[in-house]
Amino acid sequence: MPVKVNEFSEVKDIDFNSPKVMRRKLDEKCREHKEKEEQEQLKVTEVHSELVPSDHEMADLFSEIHKSGTESSILSVIPPYSRVHTQNLAGGFPQSFIRAI
Repeated sequence: MPVKVNEFSEVKDIDFNSPKVMRRKLDEKCREHKEKEEQEQLKVTEVHSELVPSDHEMADLFSEIHKSGTESSILSVIPPYSRVHTQNLAGGFPQSFIRAI
């Protein structure tokens, strides 16, 4: 039969505070952690708002995609280009698709 060995903590590692004090310390740590997360979230939101392209930049991007002559699916949902895209599909599959097969 195996012998059970009990391991004990050293006195320096034992917290002798009352449960109320221990709970208060834990609550403080949780509150500090939550506040820190909220501050980090605000920083992330600020950074992301700076990275959002303007309407003019998006219009330029879609214009350049259209000028390139490629048939990008994103243009099928952008109003100025959606008519052109659906007209291309009205006659059947695009030639680039047929050549790929």
